[in-house]
Amino acid sequence: MASLGPPPPGIDLHESRAGDLVASWASTWSLAVVSVMLRVVCRKLAKVRFWLDDWFIITSLFFSGGFMFTVTIYMVDNGMCRHIWAGPADATRDWALGLFTTEFTYTLSLVFIKWSILAFYWRIFSIQFLDKLCLWILAGMVACWGVAAILTSIFQCVPIPALWQQFDPVHPTDPDTFTCGVDIHNLFIGKAVPHIVTDALILIFPLPYIWHLHLRLSQKIATAGIFLVGIFVSIVSIVRFVFVLEVDLESPDVTWDQCTEMLWTGIEIYIGTVCACLPSLKPLLNLMLYGSVYPRSHRPTASDAQIMFEIAEATKRRCRQPSNANVSSSYIFASARGAAGDARVSEGLTESVTGSVTGSVPDDSPTIEMDDAGEHAKDCQ
Repeated sequence: MASLGPPPPGIDLHESRAGDLVASWASTWSLAVVSVMLRVVCRKLAKVRFWLDDWFIITSLFFSGGFMFTVTIYMVDNGMCRHIWAGPADATRDWALGLFTTEFTYTLSLVFIKWSILAFYWRIFSIQFLDKLCLWILAGMVACWGVAAILTSIFQCVPIPALWQQFDPVHPTDPDTFTCGVDIHNLFIGKAVPHIVTDALILIFPLPYIWHLHLRLSQKIATAGIFLVGIFVSIVSIVRFVFVLEVDLESPDVTWDQCTEMLWTGIEIYIGTVCACLPSLKPLLNLMLYGSVYPRSHRPTASDAQIMFEIAEATKRRCRQPSNANVSSSYIFASARGAAGDARVSEGLTESVTGSVTGSVPDDSPTIEMDDAGEHAKDCQ
């Protein structure tokens, strides 16, 4: 790599964006950690067993933590978010090595977040073969995206260490000894586009079910909001994509120019974790508002039991095998609470199903945790 030479006139070498990056990431990653912890607490409160969606989101948290600490500790300490002339002599090499590492943690974090959401859908919507097939296709698309991104990142240069060694001004590498056939900027764009597309597909997956609910339009919109909280992640992904298009990775001041894009990359992961956990936090909200995980004293406009009954009926209407469509709604409700063997709950649920058809639910009917609504309804295939 050629010598940087003196900095251009007008550059303040004391200027730094590191504080903005660290503060933004510390707050959003802490929020992600708290969301996952509350999700675990809600599972315990609701007595719902852990399943794949929970393990996937916990796994993603480890990778997102690795991403954060790699950037905030290693890269920032070695000149990231400062002008290249204000950093150590080998700042560009450390930037390239850190970037190589974060490509893995970033990709794997998003893969497990998306899988967690798809596994959550599987609990509720895996009723007929077509739904299962769509979920498998989406999961496969996410897996293919992750594998392609990781393999491309690994083999950007041959041999692999040449990726960061070519940026080492202290111990420069002979250009004739390595080959780099991947443009890093194009790689970022190639990863971002299918990532946004899969996000959109995951967001729209539940909409056909919601459309078939026998509820008022306002209630359908409210129910859709439960599943469309991920739209915030899509907005962040689009904002990040704009900065990806604008960043110049061939700039000599790359440690400064890439800081904003890196900041939004981390926020994208951490907000994604929070949004993936929000639908699972309703038991805690019930506890805060009504003093009980399963309140029996409040009478909302469209009760949880009614909405879950309607989702169950909508999925059964879409099932193409009538002989297998006779899944008891009360059994679905009981399994959603993980309490199918509780006679008192079964009685209350049977009554709530009868009441929900007419739009009213008895005061003592339990509210329903949505996560396991479809788990025992999979006989309709």
